[in-house]
Amino acid sequence: DDVPGFGKATAVAIIESELGAPISELYDSFNENHFAAASLGQVHEARLNNKRLAVKIQRPGVQDMFDADLGCLHLLAKLLDKFDPKTDGTSKDWGAIFAESSRVLYEEIDYIREGRNADRFSKNFKDVKWLKTPEIMWE
Repeated sequence: DDVPGFGKATAVAIIESELGAPISELYDSFNENHFAAASLGQVHEARLNNKRLAVKIQRPGVQDMFDADLGCLHLLAKLLDKFDPKTDGTSKDWGAIFAESSRVLYEEIDYIREGRNADRFSKNFKDVKWLKTPEIMWE
């Protein structure tokens, strides 16, 4: 993605709101300049107890955008189920296609799930010497 990041103040405000403390109490240092940005969020460098961290922050409004866009697509799926002439010889269940697609899309913005998957990946490949995996900081 070649997406601009969102503002420094917004990033700090999101972290402080989500984690319930001022940024200065959460990290020994926090770089307010992101080092990566994409459509769903951006990443900042921080340090805590001599560990270098990547702090992933979800872009504001992503959940609302998904809700609105998927609401429109759900209506379209219902219409297609009702009016699709199926002249191509297939019997598509547009509602089921929508349900599966929306489930997967919402998983993309579930950072808790992403962390659990990263932990499971690390555990599954812990004996692979050449593979480095990130440690998830849950506290």
